[in-house]
Amino acid sequence: MKLTRKNTGNDLVVVGNGLIDAHYRLSLIETRLIKYAAVQARENNTALFPHLPITIRIDEFAAFFPDMDKKSAYAQVKEAISKLYNRDFSWTTLVPFDEGKGVGLTEAVHRSRWVYSTTYVDGNGMVQLCLTPAVIDQIARLESEFTSYQL
Repeated sequence: MKLTRKNTGNDLVVVGNGLIDAHYRLSLIETRLIKYAAVQARENNTALFPHLPITIRIDEFAAFFPDMDKKSAYAQVKEAISKLYNRDFSWTTLVPFDEGKGVGLTEAVHRSRWVYSTTYVDGNGMVQLCLTPAVIDQIARLESEFTSYQL
């Protein structure tokens, strides 16, 4: 099933707050690719799994964002997935430790890439992204840790 409709402003994107901070270092098109992939998975009733690629048709992607230059959409997306593959982000959690004086909590810093696999098919107008488990986990966390907004 393809996502063929236009952005109505009612497409809910829910992301973990750790991703909110990290996504500010992405370009606009990289951010849109990640968010669009999440919306498309929800629209197609497909669960997000790290081993399952998310296929994005570039003409549909460009139509979804009315301010995107349609003539250069293919080149923009091709460049963006190349950059996205090399980008990473970090977040912190509290983990227990035993200092010999009792159990306490310490901050652990985690680091992950946004995607672990990308595919661009020249002449076919599509890309495929495999989100990392960390990104999928952040997208799927408990609602109390989420920020929700309309795409």
